Amino acid sequence: MITRKYIQGILSIKPEEAGSVRLLVGYSFVISLGLYMYYTAATTLFLSNFKNKDLPVAYIAGGVFVFLIGKGNLFIQSKVLYATLSRWLLIGLTIVSGILLYLYFLTHYTWIVFLLFLLIRANLFVFSFTFWITASKIFNLEQAKRLFGLLGTGEVIASIVANFLVSFLVSNKLVSVDGFLIIAVGCIAASIFFYSLIQREYKSTLSFRKAPPISTETTRKPFFFYKKDQYELFVYLLASLPIICLYLIEYIFSVDTKAQYRDKEQLAAFIGQFLFTCSLIELVIKSFLYRFVTDTFGLSSSLILLPAALLFISVAILLLYTIDVNIFFLVLMSRFFITSIRRSFSDTSFQLLYQPLPASESIHLQNLVEIYVKPLGYIIAGGSLIFLTSSGFTNSTDVYSLLLIYLVIWAAIAYLMREEYKTKLIDFLANRTPLLLSTPATLPVANMVRPVKPSGTQADLRTLEKLADAADENDRLKAINILQYSRLLKTDKLIIKLLNDKSITVRSAAIWAGSASSNPEVWEHISQNLFIDTFYQITYKALCRLDEPVLPLLNRYFYDKNLGLNDLKKLIDVITAIGGPQAVHSLRKHIDGQNPAIRFYIFRALLQLGYEVNIREKSLLSTDIDHTANRYLWSLAVDVNLKKEQAYGIDLLIKSLRYEQESAIDTLLVLLSLYHNNDKFLYLKDLIKNKNKQSRGYLNEILNTLIAQELKLKLLPVFEDISNEEILIKTNKYFPQRDQTLTDCLFDLINRSEQDIHIITKALAIKLLNHFDSDKSLLLYATYARSKHKLIAQLCLYSLYTFYNEHFNLYFTYFIEHNETFYINICHEILADTQTNKLEICKIESLFRTELLPFKDLDDIHRISADLHPGTLKAGGHLNFSDIISTVSGFSGIILTSGKLVITPPNDDLFFMDAPNYYFYSNGLKEMKAIEDCALYYISRSDRQSPATIYDSVSETEDAV
Repeated sequence: MITRKYIQGILSIKPEEAGSVRLLVGYSFVISLGLYMYYTAATTLFLSNFKNKDLPVAYIAGGVFVFLIGKGNLFIQSKVLYATLSRWLLIGLTIVSGILLYLYFLTHYTWIVFLLFLLIRANLFVFSFTFWITASKIFNLEQAKRLFGLLGTGEVIASIVANFLVSFLVSNKLVSVDGFLIIAVGCIAASIFFYSLIQREYKSTLSFRKAPPISTETTRKPFFFYKKDQYELFVYLLASLPIICLYLIEYIFSVDTKAQYRDKEQLAAFIGQFLFTCSLIELVIKSFLYRFVTDTFGLSSSLILLPAALLFISVAILLLYTIDVNIFFLVLMSRFFITSIRRSFSDTSFQLLYQPLPASESIHLQNLVEIYVKPLGYIIAGGSLIFLTSSGFTNSTDVYSLLLIYLVIWAAIAYLMREEYKTKLIDFLANRTPLLLSTPATLPVANMVRPVKPSGTQADLRTLEKLADAADENDRLKAINILQYSRLLKTDKLIIKLLNDKSITVRSAAIWAGSASSNPEVWEHISQNLFIDTFYQITYKALCRLDEPVLPLLNRYFYDKNLGLNDLKKLIDVITAIGGPQAVHSLRKHIDGQNPAIRFYIFRALLQLGYEVNIREKSLLSTDIDHTANRYLWSLAVDVNLKKEQAYGIDLLIKSLRYEQESAIDTLLVLLSLYHNNDKFLYLKDLIKNKNKQSRGYLNEILNTLIAQELKLKLLPVFEDISNEEILIKTNKYFPQRDQTLTDCLFDLINRSEQDIHIITKALAIKLLNHFDSDKSLLLYATYARSKHKLIAQLCLYSLYTFYNEHFNLYFTYFIEHNETFYINICHEILADTQTNKLEICKIESLFRTELLPFKDLDDIHRISADLHPGTLKAGGHLNFSDIISTVSGFSGIILTSGKLVITPPNDDLFFMDAPNYYFYSNGLKEMKAIEDCALYYISRSDRQSPATIYDSVSETEDAV
């Protein structure tokens, strides 16, 4: 059954847009019905009462008439709101048309026919002013691009109906040509009612006055002396050149048609039939073809389509004329193109040229186009025709020769407008925040290291050995600072010894001191600390200090099979920070043979270093872009499938998937930047996250100008502001996804490669699987119980302990027999206390549920969870601040996961907390009391020594030496 929702889906209308589309299409239909009847009748009367030479004069008079209307309209705009002015323009048009009709029927004077013909221009001005400006204010850029073609179908359907009625009724002598003028004025009057509905619905949106002048200069100088940028100039040319070409073709069409049909009624019937056929084809184009062309080839293709087609027809006419062939059919073809293709593509696409401009500039430019530029087009067309006819060039081919010149200029400007439009869209990104490529660690080296101060202090080797072996940490630090300035032999061996010191501070100082050595053996011992979290940042700085000479050593780590993804990421970050041609060469060597996740980090580093990829690397990038897009769409499909189910914990898994999706989009933007050698993609992150419809509307249009043609069809839907279901449907041809049950989704998530999915998402899926009885669960728990990640291993071993205890015991025995300390410790933690809130996954869940911080990514959540310490408080129990700080070092707040608490701040204003919730100690705390049994986490400041602290301790010791 065909429903309203089904039709809206086919026409790409969102539910919230349906009302707006109905009102605008209804208004467009009613007023256009009148305009097209009026056009056919008034044109027929003019051609029957005037000679061919009078047509150019009428075009010039029409241009002057529209200019005068526009100037008057512009003056009134500063006094009256837009919606009010639009309604009164319609009322005024109805009254003036009625008066002229009354005088015509009363007197039948030819000058009244001339005025009726001129009124066609006023009709078009009023329609353009009331319809297109209204539509551009109601819809944003994305909506405009999607709906403007559909909105124009009201006009096209009206044209079909009007021209069919004219052709049928006049041919059968049911209504005279003069009678259609009366019907037309009645339709224009009826459109006032429809516009009143639009005005009532969008009163606030349409309640604006004329935009203020862009500068005081524009209020003092005539239009021709305005200071224009190139974009504005091209808009003027693209507004005037179609008008000029239209009236040159209109002239040829009118002259040749008049020669073919001498009788007024036959002439009206033919014009009606011809325009009826044009409108039918136009309806098909606007409804289906327009959006396909603009989505596939962009706005620029729509602008250039018409002049290119007319150029072909004009050249064909000039060639066929030389062999004495009847060219009336080609004249009709050119008239068809200038009618149907212009309204379907050129006019609709031209309206989109206003969208990238700020609101004030857009209205100002539209006023200038309607008041000055379009009337100037009428005048130039009329003047060109008068010049030709007065010079004796009255043949159709003479006019086509002149038309050919204008068409070449029009096609050239439409082609050049591509880059200007692209530039204008990209200018929109100027104030956007780019996607950051570097981690906080990868700051410029100059900001991280201080110059080493030379010291006159020396000591003999034996003294240094004693200091290096001393039990006192301060003595070992003193040895390090003497060693880095010492000229004695064998000092490097002492540095290497201290590089393995158990003290964090001593080893950190040795790492920094060793970076002053020129011995590659020392460098090797320093580099090994890069993969230890505690020493990562100080090692990073030390290796940056060593600069390019250390790169060959770092290159060797790419072949180390024991290094994981995070280790290689750290390695790539160091190489990137060192920079230079050697760093680029080092990274490029390792592009081949890497999995997509590692290759992404290498590509990201190359982008930071300003490298432009070659053809072979571009093919790898294309593969990785497809892989990343598929990963993103897979996560969307899982998201959609999970939303269909109801189970505790699904909401957390969906939240985690949103982080996965954001990460995939970031990856995609980096890969696209490198693929196109264009960093503008990095500025799109802000637009993708932006919830504002107007800002969001720019995204797809910018991408359409930036993305290479071979990637457009499969990637553009990924970024559209539509539902996940619609994205999956649109991308199904290139990236098909499966519809899965909940358990299938969970197993799919868990079994995904760690390069495609974060361990937090995997852990949340495993935790959710505990709620379902599945035969596969035991095998899955047993497989991942030996994961190298504590989060996964702990959760799986706990699940085995809870649901399959005999298998847990088997594993525990195996770990003891093989002395696998990491897993033994996890098992002891589970056996010692089976409270689930001590599990790593429960800490992460509490962060998700309370949304404690604006987390940057899943890594951020994982890192913060390490600073949570579980606790309980029985109903009626209470703790004061001194009790808490004696238990939790660096206490900074609590997260309540279950129960109710009452907190007493220093001002004794009681604060009641229901789980889940959180409270920061910065707000003050005297004591807290449990109303119900409570499970909670104490938040502590990280007791892991930060790189800044390590660096400061090293620097202070240096200064003391």
